Amino acid sequence: MPTDLSYKKFFQLSSEFFCTISRDGYFIATNPALLRALRYSHSDLSDLTFTAIIHPDDRQYVLKYLDELIKGQEQGPIPIRLIRQDGSYLSVEWQCSYAPDEDIVYGAGRERQSLQAVERQLQESESRYRTLLEGASVAMLVIDDEGVIKLVNRRTILLFGYDKEELIAKHFHVLLPGHFRELHGKLEARYWLNPTSRPMGYGAHFTALRKDGSEFPADIALSHLQIDNAPHVVAFISDLTDRLEADRLQQELEKEKELRQLKSRFLSMVAHDFRTPLTLIMSTAGMLRMMEGKIETNQRIEQLNKIDHQVNTLSQLLDEISFINKNEMAGYRLDLMPIDVCIFLQQKSEELQNAFQKPMTFQISCPDTAPLLLLDELLINKIFSNLISNAIKYCDEHTGEVNIGFEILEDWVKVSVHDNGIGIPEKDQRYVFEAFHRGENVGSIKGSGLGLMIVKQSIEAHGGRIEFNSVPGEGSTFTVYLPAKPIH
Repeated sequence: MPTDLSYKKFFQLSSEFFCTISRDGYFIATNPALLRALRYSHSDLSDLTFTAIIHPDDRQYVLKYLDELIKGQEQGPIPIRLIRQDGSYLSVEWQCSYAPDEDIVYGAGRERQSLQAVERQLQESESRYRTLLEGASVAMLVIDDEGVIKLVNRRTILLFGYDKEELIAKHFHVLLPGHFRELHGKLEARYWLNPTSRPMGYGAHFTALRKDGSEFPADIALSHLQIDNAPHVVAFISDLTDRLEADRLQQELEKEKELRQLKSRFLSMVAHDFRTPLTLIMSTAGMLRMMEGKIETNQRIEQLNKIDHQVNTLSQLLDEISFINKNEMAGYRLDLMPIDVCIFLQQKSEELQNAFQKPMTFQISCPDTAPLLLLDELLINKIFSNLISNAIKYCDEHTGEVNIGFEILEDWVKVSVHDNGIGIPEKDQRYVFEAFHRGENVGSIKGSGLGLMIVKQSIEAHGGRIEFNSVPGEGSTFTVYLPAKPIH
């Protein structure tokens, strides 16, 4: 239990105001904190009554308070103004207690300035909050757990076209088009089951509705908070119109850039792949004219065969360009017929090996019996002629290996073509099926950059797909999946 000495120390050291007053109103004791606040010495104050240092406008109120207190009525704290020795006023919150057995009034109080400071801080905090709210670059709304709008900022008014009074106490649905309200109601109910903050750009895009009936794409961020012990959410709404338009323009610019690159690759290919055979044709034809009557028949035939070969090269290149253009413009109509893919692969492999005359190990793995499949012969020829010729062209020059696998799955026929060649650089792999694009490591190996695009289009025309895996310096594997449509 505290001793009298403890009470005395507390009385002397406390920053709060304490005093004892006799029944006739004179000060008996005052603590140092009260003396400092009133700027009196203890002896000066001892000659005064308590009511003498009370503001004249407050005296009657205080006398009534003390009278009721002495009569036994409990009294709470009251605001009063005390008169300092220099005549200035000290606002205090004061409370008294009467001790009948001692016939003494105990008084305690504290300066009201501290309360006013708290109020000022609250007002300043609210002012800063409103300044932040009004100065925000996005629309901000405070909404309760019933979806009712409690507060909006200036940006909200500008964005939606409403006056502030038209939104306060309205349901948030007023800012949503009718077709979106039911869905939002479900999302809202789900949110309040587990309310959490969600940042902007989280993917919560929705369509917002202005007062004039116009709609616009918007993004929303949420911040959960408690106001007066009730759950609320602050919604930050941003108009996505400009950003989406910028994204669209960026996509168009990227597409235009790709078209320019495609055009550049096309012109480069034309300049090389057309000029070379044309130059040979022109030089051979010129030589035949100059040597007319002086050249042996077999030599003339040999030179004419060279012209035929170059003409065929040009014709094949034009056919590839024409095929791609026709397929992209109008699509390709399949001419399906029964084809034994294994026999086709064996024949095509033999044909291309003879054409390239390149030393290599060539292996085809096919089952003893394979079903006939309904496929387009022209497209199947384009698919595997390109894949097998690429494997031969790009495989190792001295220890070349080409492996062709065939597998029947439940709904697909899987054909893989593997080589141990130069592989495709990683940065070129994303463009491998684009027109006129060739890997940077192909060197002097001839090609138009159209083959793999034709392969992909031909496979997709059948409803199939193609995958590939390639490691520079180790080789490539292209895997074709064609729908299994067997003929029984």
